[in-house]
Amino acid sequence: MRLLPPLLALLALLPSANAKKETKLQRLTALATNSARSGPGPLALTDKTFEDLTSGPRNYTALVLLTALDPRFGCHLCKEFQPEFELLAKSWLRKHKDSNGFFFANLDFSHGRHTFQKLGLTSAPVLYLFPATYGPTSKPNTSLEPLRYEFLPVQHQADHVSHFVSQHTPFTLPVRRPTDYTQPLLLIATLTLLAVLFTLALPHILPLLTHPTLWAAVSLISVLVFISGHMFNHIRHTPYVGHNPKTGMPTYIAGGFSTQFAAESQIVGLVYAFLSFGTIALGMKIPRIKEAKRQGVAVAVWSGVVLILFSFLMALFKVKNGSYPFWLPPFMGAL
Repeated sequence: MRLLPPLLALLALLPSANAKKETKLQRLTALATNSARSGPGPLALTDKTFEDLTSGPRNYTALVLLTALDPRFGCHLCKEFQPEFELLAKSWLRKHKDSNGFFFANLDFSHGRHTFQKLGLTSAPVLYLFPATYGPTSKPNTSLEPLRYEFLPVQHQADHVSHFVSQHTPFTLPVRRPTDYTQPLLLIATLTLLAVLFTLALPHILPLLTHPTLWAAVSLISVLVFISGHMFNHIRHTPYVGHNPKTGMPTYIAGGFSTQFAAESQIVGLVYAFLSFGTIALGMKIPRIKEAKRQGVAVAVWSGVVLILFSFLMALFKVKNGSYPFWLPPFMGAL
């Protein structure tokens, strides 16, 4: 019976201790609510309020940014990260008006020199996560010491901070960026301008686009590019020229069918191009010459060009295949 009065007194003290802990959370919630009336965002701290917010035990979580925004300090990273931190705070507070046990806070160096000195900080910004040490949002064996976020060289830090918080707490911070209408409007304006210019220019360019000579030239050039081995060079990344190991001189034709040089494709493409022009001249241009003498000279010249080029092409092929038995003058064998 003698132990009953002390035991009752001890039990009477326990609710008052819990009430004290709850009072701190309620005070911080009220402070966040009042701050949100002027617009959602992080709490502005001083040395005293920083100590009050971060001291344990805590039945809430706090994300505190220690920064130096005064232009005198020249902290460019502070200015770059501040909008990302405010974006996180606003995204959370829009959905959780009373903070829901998660607080965002700012401590600027100009209002927290003592805290910077106490923590031994010589640079900014520094982002600390103070997880809950007890309560429904705490994890087992949570230390009173904060967790420090390591800044990454990325454009959108808010997404990485959200991932960092979700790794160490049960909270998932949303990141809701305001819609940027600049790119869509710029795209619409560009497309509109192009449509207007195209409409105005269409009567002038339509005859050119529908001219058969243009499409014949495009088709001919495409055929010449692909039959000369351009795609093989692009896929295999072949060297431009080779080198003779005996003489050290550059070689433009690679022996065998399994490889080739880029210069070889260009040589073959030029040969095919002149053969095409010669064939077109003999079949289409020369018959239009009315003077018989000039027509005969043109036939002889272009026939000679075609013969020489075919002879060169067969000699080139003999380099690729040494057992090729055919030839045409003036190139009687391999090059």
